[in-house]
Amino acid sequence: MYQKILDEALIELRESDFKELFPADDNKPIVADCQIETDLEILIPTQYVENIVERLNLYKELDDIETEEKLNAFESQLRDRFGPVPKQVMELFETIKLRWKAKSLGFEKLILKNGQLKGYLVSNPDSRLYKSDLFMQIINFVKSNPSRCRMKEDKSKLSLTFYKIETVNEANAVFRQMMKPSVATA
Repeated sequence: MYQKILDEALIELRESDFKELFPADDNKPIVADCQIETDLEILIPTQYVENIVERLNLYKELDDIETEEKLNAFESQLRDRFGPVPKQVMELFETIKLRWKAKSLGFEKLILKNGQLKGYLVSNPDSRLYKSDLFMQIINFVKSNPSRCRMKEDKSKLSLTFYKIETVNEANAVFRQMMKPSVATA
């Protein structure tokens, strides 16, 4: 946790106070990480992996995974070691995929509760997101889906609220659609 906070502070300093010393890197993610809060049961159950140290190690390993290939390999290893993967763990995998999509779209935080998905875009107003084609895609998605989502600015924070999102799979589907260059109305 300390390392993540330190990394985020360094990124923020590079993009603001010291941006003339660090050339822009368009290949790096717009946000360093995306937090996800939910009331869904997304975890590795104690009945599946009883040893707490082992579960913590698995969570750490999961947090370091950055590609779908590696996630699939991790799932296969779990199946080999512990048997059939329970629904909660599959939801955890889908949440990780959602986090990847959210990061690539510029979301710093997602809250999936009570049938709504609320996402907070990068808080730095000088972020390259706001000058990008990707941001225009997001805007066009919101314009094309007024009954499905709403954009709001509050205290310089831009948020999107998506309605009728009950599951992580539904959230992933919305983000996949938003990521398409030509967004169609659903």
